[in-house]
Amino acid sequence: MKKNVPVPCSLRQILSLALLLLGSTMVAQNLTVKGLVVDSSAEPVIGANVLVEGTTNGTITDFEGLFTLQNVPSKANLVISFIGYKTQVVPVSGQKDFKIVLKDDSELIDEVVVIGYGTTSTRKMASSVTAVKGEKLQDLPFNDVVSSLQGRASGVIVQQSGGEPGSVPSISIRGGGAPIYVIDGVISDSWDFNTLNPVDIESMSILKDAASLAVYGSRAANGIIMVKTKQGGKGKIAVTYSFNAEFSQPTMMMEKTRAYDYAVHQNLVRENDFLSPTFDDTQLQAILNQTDPYNLADTDWQDLALKNFAPQYKHSLSLSGTSQRVNYYVSLGAFDQGSLYRSNALNYNRYNLRSNINTTFDEIGLKVGVNINGAIENKEYPSTSAGRIWELLADVSPLQPAYNEDGTYRALTDHPLVLTDKRSGYDKNDGKYINVQLVADWTLPWLKDLTLGTMFNYRANDSHVKNFSTKAPQYNADGSLYPIAKPSLTEKGYWGSIYNFELSAAYMKTFAEKHTIDAKAVFTVSESDGSEFWASRKEYMSAVVDQLFAGSQEGQLNSGNSSEGGRMGFVGRLKYDYENRYIIEGSFRYDGSDNFAPGHRWGFFPSASVGWKLSEEKFWEPLKSSWDLFKLRFSYGALGNQQVSDYAYIRSVSTYNLGYVFENGASNKPNGATVGSSSMDGLTWETTYHYNLGLDLGFLGN
Repeated sequence: MKKNVPVPCSLRQILSLALLLLGSTMVAQNLTVKGLVVDSSAEPVIGANVLVEGTTNGTITDFEGLFTLQNVPSKANLVISFIGYKTQVVPVSGQKDFKIVLKDDSELIDEVVVIGYGTTSTRKMASSVTAVKGEKLQDLPFNDVVSSLQGRASGVIVQQSGGEPGSVPSISIRGGGAPIYVIDGVISDSWDFNTLNPVDIESMSILKDAASLAVYGSRAANGIIMVKTKQGGKGKIAVTYSFNAEFSQPTMMMEKTRAYDYAVHQNLVRENDFLSPTFDDTQLQAILNQTDPYNLADTDWQDLALKNFAPQYKHSLSLSGTSQRVNYYVSLGAFDQGSLYRSNALNYNRYNLRSNINTTFDEIGLKVGVNINGAIENKEYPSTSAGRIWELLADVSPLQPAYNEDGTYRALTDHPLVLTDKRSGYDKNDGKYINVQLVADWTLPWLKDLTLGTMFNYRANDSHVKNFSTKAPQYNADGSLYPIAKPSLTEKGYWGSIYNFELSAAYMKTFAEKHTIDAKAVFTVSESDGSEFWASRKEYMSAVVDQLFAGSQEGQLNSGNSSEGGRMGFVGRLKYDYENRYIIEGSFRYDGSDNFAPGHRWGFFPSASVGWKLSEEKFWEPLKSSWDLFKLRFSYGALGNQQVSDYAYIRSVSTYNLGYVFENGASNKPNGATVGSSSMDGLTWETTYHYNLGLDLGFLGN
């Protein structure tokens, strides 16, 4: 008879075994996956987005369609997306190699597209417009909306200006200048667009040719980016919260020469010039062994000044739903971006608010909306520019000690650590804006093809810039204080407002199920004003009080100005299509601007476009199974430009202190005035003419 003999096992052994198994499991969960993304023709897809679902861990495919992604949980899903293709979700399931075939997005061809003063569909367009869905922008690991457009729309060029917190890339359409932005039907400042919370975007349209741009006349020559924000969802209340924590680092850092190599090469340079060496053998050994670090140092400036990662955090909270007649969407967003500086002297914070509330009175065909949105931005930088700081981190000799023996900063003309120290002043730029919009659309009960509308938007904004320049204390090797320039302060303030008002009438009707007429007329007017003030003082006795009153009155400066402007316009658009086969569209804008003299203020900017969908013709039927869209389109239009100096048509007068002395010596300089350059009273609109020929193709079910 056998007996089971218990094996003695201590608690420590059990815990050790459990930890070993847990550690093995955790290691096994994180994979490095590689893959190839191709289209239905087995051609590589360049620039496709590959993202771990529910995270910001992602990358894009290279020129061969290949990608590599690290730290991927074995049970995660990969989300692969690219414009014009259906988004695919692929489970990892422990795999390390993937081949993913993206399928064409047939729904993309039929989606609703927001255009100037209306909407249309891609199948019925005769102009050049690219649509981007908001959901494609939300989960991308970018800090701003501009960056997320890169590779998302044809003809849109995004150029990075640097990785400094708060920096925004530049954007152009077809290589032109800065476009204008239209958010929820209102021509908006680039600031409004750059601070948009991607979670709030429902769709985006890129208007590129004159036929689509002419309705915005005076400011549309460089293209338009139109944004439609989210409205409330149907049904019960939906509350959504998302949090993203990201850590970024430079893609490449220069490897610095260590002090010993630097000293040896210094000697070689002098030897080649037939000069005696700078460092003798004893000094070289001291540098190599670091026996005298406070005189012959081996300083890694980048390591002392920079962290390995720059953290950033995003919070988004939204509330949407429908309650009886009210449809609502409310969201809050917060973004906190840190820098690589160990001193934390560089930070960027942004806070967003959006509230879109609509009420519908179905019995009379009336829809009323109140939309409010705003943002607060806080930027804090060192008083020395980032370019100068990074230049010094690369250029300052590693033989130069950073600190004295007592831990104080060693005296140096341009000390990188001193320039990033919070005691060395700051450059703050704080700003905020708010938009309040009232919208009403009335579909006449007795003529439901006609809709009358009105819109009023008021925007107020202000900004405060404050630059306090000083330096943290530095000491010589003997302990004496290193002299520095006295602190100085410059402070600026700006306040501005603008309103936009519109009246519109829209008519759309289909006759005999074949002929469709779409017409719209709009009257629009806007006025803006702004005031700016700045002042500066120098020779501060101390850096403790960073206010204007504390500076010396000698050499103090100040100035200020105000501006105002106005525009008015009439817009018309008429579109006809026959069986979704032949499309003819014409539009115009009659624009007035006070930038020009009376008699030259108005400009007329027409456009026309035609489209012929050959794939709807009978002779195309044999090709339908494989080639289901073939559309030719042509457009022509005139666009205006009013970007000239304000009041250039008026001869200017400048005032200043004249250099003449009449009494009591130089202290009695009278104020005077001088007439400026000749006026340009004949100045008027610059008009550019655009031609566009396009071809839309769709294969294998689009």
